[in-house]
Amino acid sequence: MRENTAPTSFFQFHQPFLGQTLDAPYGIEFLFSSYNLKDRIVIHFAGAVIIPSRLTVNDLQQSERFLLLDTLSHHDLLPFLVQYGLKQVNPVTVSFYIGLALYLGVTLSVGIRMGYNAFSWIIQVLWATVAWLVLIPFHEGIHGLVYWALGARDIRVGVSLREGVVYAIAHGFVVNRREFIGLALAPTVLINGGLAVLAWCAEPLRFFALALSVLHFSSAGGDWALLSYLWVKRAHPVFTYDDADRKMSYFYAMKKEGCLQ
Repeated sequence: MRENTAPTSFFQFHQPFLGQTLDAPYGIEFLFSSYNLKDRIVIHFAGAVIIPSRLTVNDLQQSERFLLLDTLSHHDLLPFLVQYGLKQVNPVTVSFYIGLALYLGVTLSVGIRMGYNAFSWIIQVLWATVAWLVLIPFHEGIHGLVYWALGARDIRVGVSLREGVVYAIAHGFVVNRREFIGLALAPTVLINGGLAVLAWCAEPLRFFALALSVLHFSSAGGDWALLSYLWVKRAHPVFTYDDADRKMSYFYAMKKEGCLQ
């Protein structure tokens, strides 16, 4: 239902042309067109989108303005990872494989320059593998901290032993494309960034830090597969949430073209 007036309150104003978020009161509501989403109002003005508060699962499910794109079972993650991580060729996957190749090349080069024999290589790689296993909870913890910073409180960690996958989710918490990109990249940026500093500052640990970087970066392939999915679906604003009880993830798109969040 279309309405001609907007409530007198403050809303988050997402202005894509300026790339910033402003608090905008509705003193000029005659310039806006609004759409009732049950208990929510989505406002469109000059190519911008204003959403009064974070979308909920009910908003996505009950509004005709959102379309269910895909569902993902947490019991069947590998086919999704293969489809969007291995079979897709796009800027996201190309960046991932270039990054992995660079990590491998630098690590091998450092190992050769340090004059390691075969035994030393094996020992260093074994220590890096042990450290990588220790890093897994920290990796998922960073995902959880980003969820917490965004406002989620029901944050859980899941494990699929059959597929060898560990993942952090926020039950029933809707995130948009921009937030999801931050969620996916945060562990790689923070952990691999820290390891790069360690490799630069501590020469005796340089090969170990780089080998650990290779292991961590490659194991973050699932995050990059999700980013690849967002790239494939880039024509529409994408929103996603997880249902931890059903072990499912849902991806929705806003139907109206030209609306950004």
